[in-house]
Amino acid sequence: MATKKGPTFTAPKSEEASFEEGTCYHDAAMLTPEGFCPAGGGFPYLRYVSRASEKGHPLKPAVQANPCPFVCPLCRHPLEWDGRCEACHGCTTAKREDWTFPGDRYERHDDTGQPLGDGSHWIKVDGPRPVAPRRSVRPLISQIMAGQRG
Repeated sequence: MATKKGPTFTAPKSEEASFEEGTCYHDAAMLTPEGFCPAGGGFPYLRYVSRASEKGHPLKPAVQANPCPFVCPLCRHPLEWDGRCEACHGCTTAKREDWTFPGDRYERHDDTGQPLGDGSHWIKVDGPRPVAPRRSVRPLISQIMAGQRG
C-alpha cells in the first residue's frame, strides 16, 4: 500500500494523553486494520502519527491529514479521495475521452456544504465513474462564464 504525506499538525494538549496508534483522532474509536472507523462510519480525516525523537528526547505525537488508503486497479499508484488516479487517469490509453475515476468517491460534506455524518470522516458516496467528456462540459462552462460577466 502506497502512502502519501500530508501537512502535519501538533496534537492539542487535551489529546496528547489519549494518543494511541490505531485509534481515530476524532472519536478515539479503534480503527480496523484498513484504517476504517466504525464509530464515524468512514475513514478519519486526520490521523495520529509517531514522530522520531531528537537527541533522545521523545517528541509529542502529531496529527496529519489521512491519505486515501486505496490504489488504482490499473497502475497501483495511490488514489485521491475523490477516486481519481493522477498517474494513469484510470485508462490504458492517452486519450482524455477514455479517462475515468477508477476508485470510489469519498466525501466529508455533501454538495450543499452540509457535513456527512460528523464531517470528520471520509464517507463513500459513489463508485468508479467516467470523467465528463469535454463536449458535455463546454456549455456549462459557457453558462458559468456568462453569469460571472453579468
